Amino acid sequence: MHPFHTLLVLFAILSLVALVFLLRWEHHYFLKLNKGNAWLRVRLATIPIALATAAIIIIPARSTSGMEALAFFYILLLTVAPIFWFGAQVSRKSVMFMQEVGQVKLYSLSTGKIIR
Repeated sequence: MHPFHTLLVLFAILSLVALVFLLRWEHHYFLKLNKGNAWLRVRLATIPIALATAAIIIIPARSTSGMEALAFFYILLLTVAPIFWFGAQVSRKSVMFMQEVGQVKLYSLSTGKIIR
């Protein structure tokens, strides 16, 4: 194996270990706040969102050939992927909120009162 590939594998392993430690720390923090179940639901819901975001970027870029594929990849990575990622996170939170509350309340931004 080439030394550069060895460094890439080492970096990937160290990144994975760091991710595991960060997730363990975050989980313990949420347990102290008595929100351990909410943490698990958020992390489990993030997995399909991450896979869908990766597919939105990689599939169109792989179907394009030449240097245009690289440009297409970066355009999708810097524009479409963040919009989809944060939009999916917000819609997931609103769906989870509606499931917990059982109803949706609309608030007026100007008065702060419940409209419906």
